[in-house]
Amino acid sequence: MKKIYIFCFFIILVGIFLNAYLYYDKSITKIEPKKNNNIISNTNCLLRPIAFMINNISEALPQSGIYGADYVYEMLVEGGITRLMTIYTKNIPERIGPIRSARHNFLDISMEYDAVYAHFGGSPKAFSDIKALGIPNLNGIALDGKMYWRDESRKAPHNAYTNIEKTLEYMKKFGYDRVVLVNHFNFAQNEVILNGKSAQKVHIPYSFSYFVDYEYNENSKDYKRFMKGKPQIDEAKKLQMSAKNIIIEFAKNTSMDDENRQEIYLVGSGKGYFITNGKYIDITWQKSKRNEKTVYYNEKGEEITLNVGQTWIQIIPIEAKVEIK
Repeated sequence: MKKIYIFCFFIILVGIFLNAYLYYDKSITKIEPKKNNNIISNTNCLLRPIAFMINNISEALPQSGIYGADYVYEMLVEGGITRLMTIYTKNIPERIGPIRSARHNFLDISMEYDAVYAHFGGSPKAFSDIKALGIPNLNGIALDGKMYWRDESRKAPHNAYTNIEKTLEYMKKFGYDRVVLVNHFNFAQNEVILNGKSAQKVHIPYSFSYFVDYEYNENSKDYKRFMKGKPQIDEAKKLQMSAKNIIIEFAKNTSMDDENRQEIYLVGSGKGYFITNGKYIDITWQKSKRNEKTVYYNEKGEEITLNVGQTWIQIIPIEAKVEIK
């Protein structure tokens, strides 16, 4: 571990002299993770993670750039619909969006990564928390026509987009361009095959009108994603969205205002499932503070190990009737 910190410190010094290069390259420079005892730690020396709020209602489909995210979080917002937050730690696609407004629950996740939070507007509680917590953020209300542009082929407010060059440019302008060490999950060097039950199909109901499905593909060894019964497509990639790992986290939620905005209790502990390679196991989760990472444990009390690939974290109401077959 000491060697890793020394190595990271060296990379940070090098990064200072190569700063100009980083900001005009097409992807974020990264350091390959260390391998130890068949586990890959994602403790990387890289540019600061970036979290984007992505619109997820029917009018916003298809979205762009989700395929490039390391992690995708999905939670309820108002009206029984969900919103996505994509976390990028290694690279960012050329087109990301539609970008949508902030909700305070997602700040708890953004802080876990010490990420820069990119959004377009927000709820009163989100704005209050952003200010109180000092969240580094890039708000489209102030940056419309600068960091963000409008796709005129779509109707507002479902037409705001950004890209890698603009994001890095405004991170630098706002002084958010420091290096952050990411050590959120452990990843296996070889494929993890869970000693669990079959998980060929996964049904996740968020509300009466909104549900998500995943179907396991034996050839690609990932889960194809469906939204309200239809394949969810990434417009930029022209492919159906998929997940290598799926984490289902049950969390208490309540309506907090007349707009039916949600209070989701992410600090504390609860139950869930971990799904990968056609199998699933029961897990528990624990988060001690808003800015501390959520840790997921197997039945032996060990932190779970993910397979390398995109991970979707589905944070759902406690009463949701998840079906895994």
